[in-house]
Amino acid sequence: MHMFYGGSGLGFLGMFIPMLIWLVIVVGIIYLVSRWFGGQSRWLNNESQNHGEGNSAIELLDKRYATGELTTEEYRAMKKEIRGD
Repeated sequence: MHMFYGGSGLGFLGMFIPMLIWLVIVVGIIYLVSRWFGGQSRWLNNESQNHGEGNSAIELLDKRYATGELTTEEYRAMKKEIRGD
């Protein structure tokens, strides 16, 4: 007689399990789409660039000095300013 009221005999789990299955399907689709477009690798690259900002400025300054774009005085002044000395 319980089956006539739309129940599957599982009580609360009869409602929870299909919702859980749909949740897993939706999360799986989102994951696959983000991997397809390379979303995670872009997030990781942006995060690593933000953490290394101070060092990259020094590296860029070193490259500019090595190529002759900057004089020794300009190089030392800029390096001192970047480091906050």
